[in-house]
Amino acid sequence: MSSKDQEENKIKDEATNISSKTVVKYVEPKLNISNNYVQLAEKTNLNLPPSNWLKEFLPGSFTPQLQRSNPINHASLFMAGKYPEMFTEVDVVSSSKHIKKLLKTPFNSNTSYSMSVHRIGNSLFLNDLDIPALLKSNQFKDEKLGWLLDLYCSVNNFSNDREIYLKKKNKELSQQQMIESKFMYYSIENEPSDEKPSESTKGFRRSNSICGPELDDQAPPKASVDASASPLSPRKYKRSDSLCGPSDTPNQSNQPSLSTTHLASTAQENNIPAPFSNDFPAGSFFMRDVVWTFEDITMLVGSDLPIFGEGRYPAVSLRLRDASKPINVLTGMDYWLDNLMCNVPELMMCYHLNGIVQKYEKIKTAELPFLEGSQFSPKIIKDVAQNILSFLKSNCTKEGHTYWLFKSSKEDVVKLYDLTSIAQENESPDPFGSSVGFLLYQIAFNMYTTLERTDHNILKMVALLENCIKIFQKERCNELLAMANFLLSDLYAQSLTTSTSTIDTSNSTEHDCSSTDSSYATDDESVDSNDSLPLQSSIDVKTLFEDISMKRSYEKYEYMNKNLDEEEKCKNSIQAVTKVLLLLFDLKDTSDPVNPRQVIPFTGRQINESLLSLPEMDSSNRAVVKPFNKDLMKARLLSIIAKCYLTLVRISLSKEKFGRTLRFLNITFKSLLNLKEKYLNAQALMYYGDVITMLASSRNLNVDLEKEEYLNFTKEDKNLLEFLDSTNTKENEFFCNIDISNLAETFDSGFEELLLLATDVYQESYNNFEEKAVDSQNAQAMIDITRRHANICNELGVLYMNRAATNATRYGVPSDSEIKLWKISYSHFEKGIKAFDLINDRANVALLYSNTGKLMRLCAQVYGNSTKSSVDGERGQFTQQEETYFNKAFEFYNKGLTSLSSGEVSPQIKNSLLMELAGAHLSIATLMQDNAPLQSMAEEKVVKQISSSLMKSLHYMESIPSSDTKDENHIQKQIGTIHQKLGSLYHHVLRNQISDSGKKNYRSLAELHYFRAYNHCNPKLNPVNFIQIIMEHLALYDYLLAQNQSPRSLKSKHRLLFEDEIPIRDALSELCSRVEREKLGAGEKEEVTRLLSWLFGQLSRTLKETIKYMNGKMGKSFNYLDIGNMKKMFEAVIRGNLPNDLKNRTNGMKNLLVLLNQLYKKDVKS
Repeated sequence: MSSKDQEENKIKDEATNISSKTVVKYVEPKLNISNNYVQLAEKTNLNLPPSNWLKEFLPGSFTPQLQRSNPINHASLFMAGKYPEMFTEVDVVSSSKHIKKLLKTPFNSNTSYSMSVHRIGNSLFLNDLDIPALLKSNQFKDEKLGWLLDLYCSVNNFSNDREIYLKKKNKELSQQQMIESKFMYYSIENEPSDEKPSESTKGFRRSNSICGPELDDQAPPKASVDASASPLSPRKYKRSDSLCGPSDTPNQSNQPSLSTTHLASTAQENNIPAPFSNDFPAGSFFMRDVVWTFEDITMLVGSDLPIFGEGRYPAVSLRLRDASKPINVLTGMDYWLDNLMCNVPELMMCYHLNGIVQKYEKIKTAELPFLEGSQFSPKIIKDVAQNILSFLKSNCTKEGHTYWLFKSSKEDVVKLYDLTSIAQENESPDPFGSSVGFLLYQIAFNMYTTLERTDHNILKMVALLENCIKIFQKERCNELLAMANFLLSDLYAQSLTTSTSTIDTSNSTEHDCSSTDSSYATDDESVDSNDSLPLQSSIDVKTLFEDISMKRSYEKYEYMNKNLDEEEKCKNSIQAVTKVLLLLFDLKDTSDPVNPRQVIPFTGRQINESLLSLPEMDSSNRAVVKPFNKDLMKARLLSIIAKCYLTLVRISLSKEKFGRTLRFLNITFKSLLNLKEKYLNAQALMYYGDVITMLASSRNLNVDLEKEEYLNFTKEDKNLLEFLDSTNTKENEFFCNIDISNLAETFDSGFEELLLLATDVYQESYNNFEEKAVDSQNAQAMIDITRRHANICNELGVLYMNRAATNATRYGVPSDSEIKLWKISYSHFEKGIKAFDLINDRANVALLYSNTGKLMRLCAQVYGNSTKSSVDGERGQFTQQEETYFNKAFEFYNKGLTSLSSGEVSPQIKNSLLMELAGAHLSIATLMQDNAPLQSMAEEKVVKQISSSLMKSLHYMESIPSSDTKDENHIQKQIGTIHQKLGSLYHHVLRNQISDSGKKNYRSLAELHYFRAYNHCNPKLNPVNFIQIIMEHLALYDYLLAQNQSPRSLKSKHRLLFEDEIPIRDALSELCSRVEREKLGAGEKEEVTRLLSWLFGQLSRTLKETIKYMNGKMGKSFNYLDIGNMKKMFEAVIRGNLPNDLKNRTNGMKNLLVLLNQLYKKDVKS
């Protein structure tokens, strides 16, 4: 195989392996031409015009290109504005003409071009830049552009004579364009043909529209041709007024938006170079817009390539070629790139000689790179594309700046100049800034009205608006500056609620796009590394062939950090709102009272209402554009102010900055006075209720510091307060029936006053929700407010209950004020129960029922004290009023338990209720047992009622599962106490029984409960209680022994005192240890002294009776005991029982315990 064949095979492999993908975004609407594409007969003279030539305007190569009058062309920015969802997601946005020029640069050293480059996000926007025409334009005759003239002359080595900058007419090119135009019109001749198309022409029959092989599902709107246009006038399609191009928005006539005409006229009135004039298309600059992915580079491309073909035939592009000139690399590359961008598989070449048609030839797109005479490597094209993109992205780093990309035909160097920075250095106006900012605003406006409010989209819109605001501030475009600030403030406000992520405004002007040369930033001074960038950069054409696929010199642009701070977002939004107010309303800057800033002057004309349209989101979350209206603008600003300050209220409240919270609430209330935003009203009142509640429960609050913080108004706060005070027509002292005249007085209010105010505020918050169907957001907010209101009701109920307990009558009939406190407390508990029940909060319902039960027990206690004649006097018998209130307490406790059974709740709440209920039954049993109502009730009934109450208490107490050791000990102690009470009750009944059967029955019950009490009372943890139970139990046996002198009772006493079955020695050891360690309180010391004295007495009597029985006739019953040991113990008891000396008695008890441990065990073994 020859080297030539090897080279061809290599090129074929590279052409096959190249990665290219095209998605068509837009195609020029159907034109009023329905004839078929025809193949021209041989010898057709293209020098003669066809009959249909230029009678109807057709774009692209159908019409000779004319010199456009506007020297500043922003077609790529306009194209990007049509597709906001694609904005900044592509690497390059430009026309196919510019892309081809750049990619062919290293293959043609004589090429020259002048382009403007703009960087927005990750995207580069390339357009024509005709500096000579700009310098001659009337639009810039008043501008000081000497620096630009000097720069242009220096770059081209020209003198200062402007005439030399005029482009020389290229007659040959003009003649070629005219012939090509006539050829295209010949190919779509209107006159019908009787001849049937041949097989060779079937594939070339033109469809009803000039279109590409694949389209988006959305059909573009139909265009109409301006009949008044002359045959040679530029195209003027009447298209939709929407900035975003084709739209499927219904009823567009009722939703006015910014039209291109309005934008151009407004630009002219502001002395801004119009981004496009009527000489430019109002709908699109190109026949089609495509997204072309070439290897790893994504481009949004505008193309005017005519494409023909029906659905069943492959689409083809049509080219006219001079047969006398051989095809070269540049031509083949041009054809290949055009077809590749538009995904056209074939090309139909028509050859002519001096305008006379010779022949047609069909060529596949994949074959173009290796045609004879025009061979090139697609891989080299890829390397060139990557090198140019790397060069531009590494040096075009500042948004809002205009860069000049220039290639002279005399040099093999591509140069890049930062024209905006050069203008700033020369302290001269930037001729490009206004139009760039103008288009940035257009794009942001389109994105605002069409895109969803995702974090990513909001970040893109914020970046656009912040950059156009910088430009408008320099250019004094006050109306657009106001609107850009308005959109920016609204975006920040919306981002507070659209998602959990928010905008990190602390880095809103800085963007990280690290490269080998610099890092990307939108602000000129935001990143120091950008200051070191030269105002001129260049790249040698020869280096464009290098393969850098493995070492890209730039990284993907990221907007900003998404770890966002809501407080900073709110501040930025408020600052933007303040700027809008300063620009559009008669508001003076009050931040400097000595030299207040004057209102920024307008340009002296009426605001263009169509330009300053107000986009807003409707109920279905679609953007609706409304005509500008100051009242509507004012309402939107008030809503933004309220949302931002509400967020600041929430943030400051979470930090417990109460003074700051009330300051923000003050502005929030005033912003909502004239708004019908019931949801915002409810939120503001809810937060006000929260701060009141937190103030009521706060401890060690520095009131002076909080008041100082309340009065610490920022510059923006003062400006907004002035605007709000001048705006509000209603009385400013009340907001939803709540006094807001001086929120600082809240700090001086007492606990009760704060809680009462909180209940009113929460109630008004609840009332401010819409009465119509409540959505999920409102429903949750209503639940939150109801819960807060119920909590305050509970707090108030507890407050008045505690106050009643503190002032409770110690004797005599309760006073009217005391009864009033009971009623107030009960009413608040009742309101709280109803509120919690409304939101199905079963746990809190149960807790409030528990508190109500406690209130009833307090009432019962007071009526029990009413039986006393003095504070220290003895109380009388249990009264009917006490029983009534105890029964009410039981009722509320049971309601609480019932409410818990209907759902899953915390077991702690249920255990607490069971504990309260058990305690209440134990209390009433104890009161009736100690103060039996024998005057109003038979003793038998009293005993029965006491027994019933104690058994209920025992039932509830045993139902409580213990969660830890501490709870277990408490529960066991309470159960032991209940059994002790039952044993004592039956012991008492036993003493009053006459029949032997009754005595036997009650003796068994008493013994049963006493022994159960031992099992539940830990002698180590509760030694005093344990000994008290033994004392009562021994008293029972003393009574029985006195009744029948039976050794059985004496043996039972002996078992309690000496045997290990009842661990009395453990209780006594622990008690002696506590005495030695002085772990007893004053009251406990007296009780322990009494118990030890009584115990010594019991031991003395028991041992004396035992010795007596052992020496008597019944000695056989005690033959297991040693009488000598009994005498030793009796002697130790007598010696240890020293009167009125706890320490000596404790020592005596310790000695006795030692003897008991020795002798008793020995006796048992023997």
